[in-house]
Amino acid sequence: MIIRTTQRKSGIVEYLKTGRNSDYPDLEREDRDKVIPLFGDLNILDKTLKKMKKKKYKTDYWHTTISFTDYDFKQFYDFATNGYDINKITELVEEYIKIFLAGYDSDEYVAYAELHYPILKRDKHGNLRLPHIHLVIAKLDATGKQLKSFRGTIKNNDLVQTYLAKKYDLDLPVKHLRDEYEREKRRNLIIPEKYRAGLNRKKLLNLINYDYKIKTKLDLELFFEENGLEYRLKSNRKKSWYEVKIGKKWIKLRGKDAEFVELLAEGKSFESAINNYENYEEKREREEEYKTNLWLKIAQDNAKKPLWELKEEIEKLVSRQKEFVSKRRKKPNPKSIDLEKKVKVKKAKTDGRVANPVDYFVEENGLKKWKKEYIAFLKENLKPQLVLEYVKNTFPDFDLSKYEVIGYKINNKTNKQKPKNVIDFLNKEVKIPLLQAFEIAHNLMNLQREIESRYEQTQSNTQSRGMGR
Repeated sequence: MIIRTTQRKSGIVEYLKTGRNSDYPDLEREDRDKVIPLFGDLNILDKTLKKMKKKKYKTDYWHTTISFTDYDFKQFYDFATNGYDINKITELVEEYIKIFLAGYDSDEYVAYAELHYPILKRDKHGNLRLPHIHLVIAKLDATGKQLKSFRGTIKNNDLVQTYLAKKYDLDLPVKHLRDEYEREKRRNLIIPEKYRAGLNRKKLLNLINYDYKIKTKLDLELFFEENGLEYRLKSNRKKSWYEVKIGKKWIKLRGKDAEFVELLAEGKSFESAINNYENYEEKREREEEYKTNLWLKIAQDNAKKPLWELKEEIEKLVSRQKEFVSKRRKKPNPKSIDLEKKVKVKKAKTDGRVANPVDYFVEENGLKKWKKEYIAFLKENLKPQLVLEYVKNTFPDFDLSKYEVIGYKINNKTNKQKPKNVIDFLNKEVKIPLLQAFEIAHNLMNLQREIESRYEQTQSNTQSRGMGR
């Protein structure tokens, strides 16, 4: 099993729905794979990603691909039902999400996962297509802020996938990492169809020099072969070069812009070619090679560790992630107002009378809007019992038996979602529009203050009578 996560801006929903990409522009999804939804709702993900366009984040979602070998998928076969255990596959996905988004509750993020079981058994390069999972997580939490996950280092990524592979008795990543790297390298040498039209010397050299990871003479010749380009190696007393047949003409790859190709043709090493060809992206190539070697070393080390040791390291990773999320939530906003103190001051000035409602609005572009600080105050201080009493009297058909009060929140006993604050309860459970829910909560808060004021006055009068006696 191999797990790869990338960050993307757009395109995933269309791909999951249609199945079209640059390799298969004319094939529909049902022609390529049998699709089995595992987690979440694709339509909700689509709506969330459309909303995120206003946020203008650099990337809007994580796209994780969980690729299985033939051996891996046999581990999910259930002989009792004579079929694959989809629940077990879903369990693996859910466990990955819990690690990846530790610190967030399940109702604080939008995620979607589906299993692709290949109908088209081989891709256009002849490679065997195996079952795989696409998991997409939108980078937006329930409060409208950007989600944060653990830093996607090579060490963390391999730790997670090695742990899951051992737990579910799947092939370890280290067994397939080198093969996948080489296969991906070959795939990356293919020239897309849109570049093949009008291919000439300049375009070909641009592809070799900048767009492809060609580092050796062998890589260069593999590039020619993978793209069906007839080539021949020529030389004289001074230097060597390649000639490539494009159409009916042989094109010489020597002279201007072909310095790097000439050095490879002479059998020079990559480092030597880099030193002699300053325009080549040395840093990128060196980093790529370093990462590949580092990943293999880490994967080999993790493969030797027993499951209990990997589990302990996962628990530490999850703990760090939870701590990070917790600190992020508690980070004070310098512009925020201590509204509770402000309200107490207002009560003192008005001798217990309810403050003017206009104090809870802010004017923006000529329109009145509820202050965010006041909305937060309502969520934390309005008693849920008062809200439930209001719903009981206003909506007699609404079933309140499945709800319970926990602190200042209302819990739905029939699902596993976390308890909701009073405004979310009115909006999401009772289905009252949000602005109307604010208005109701505001009126109930005024009623709550009036009840509390009467109670305080009654207590004061009782004490006065007692002292008079």
